[in-house]
Amino acid sequence: DLDDDEASTSTRARRSHSLTTAGVMDEAGALATALWARTGIASSNATDSTGSRERRSGATRRRLTNGDAYEGGWEKGRPHGHGRYQWVDGSKYEGQWLNGRKHGVGKYIWPSKAYYDGEWQEGSMQGFGRFFSADGNSYVGSWHRDQKNGIGIKRYKNGDVYEGLWLAGRPEGPGMYRWTDGSEYNGEWVAGRMHGRGTFVW
Repeated sequence: DLDDDEASTSTRARRSHSLTTAGVMDEAGALATALWARTGIASSNATDSTGSRERRSGATRRRLTNGDAYEGGWEKGRPHGHGRYQWVDGSKYEGQWLNGRKHGVGKYIWPSKAYYDGEWQEGSMQGFGRFFSADGNSYVGSWHRDQKNGIGIKRYKNGDVYEGLWLAGRPEGPGMYRWTDGSEYNGEWVAGRMHGRGTFVW
C-alpha cells in the first residue's frame, strides 16, 4: 500500500489545539500531526517576554511568553503579511500570513529537517508544494487540506517513483509506479493499491 506518510495530518487535532501546543516532532506520521495541531495563532492579547501587550499593527519582533519567537508583519494582534515564526521545539515557518494563519507561499521546517515549501490556505498545505522528509523521500505536486491531492510525483529513498493522481494522501486513479530494477506498473489505483486495468512490465 502507498498510504499517507509524514505529510498527512490529523484534522481533529488541527481543530482542537492552539499554536502554543507543544508538539512531539517524531519521524513518520507524527511530523505533520504535531504541526497542524498548532495552526491557530495568538490573539490580540498575546504578550511578549516582558508581559506587555503586543502592538496591534505594523512590523514587530517579539518573543512570546511560551518561548516562541515571531518577526514580521503584524495586524490587529496577529501575524499578517510576511513573517518568520519559530517554535520552542525548533520548528520554523517563514512566508506569508493572513489574519494569524499561514496563507500564501511559505516554507515550514520540522526539527528533523523535513520541510514543506509551497502554497498554504488558511493554515493548511493547499495548492502546489514540495515536501522532503527526513528519511529521504520526497513529493512534488498538488495538496488539499494537508494531504497529497491531485497530480503529483513521489520519489522514494530507494529510487522507486510513483507519478500520477492522488486522493486524500494516497494514489487514486491513473498512475505509474517504477521500481529501481526497471519494472513498472501503469494503470489504475484505488486507495493506494494497484487495482483495475493496467499494464505490468518486467
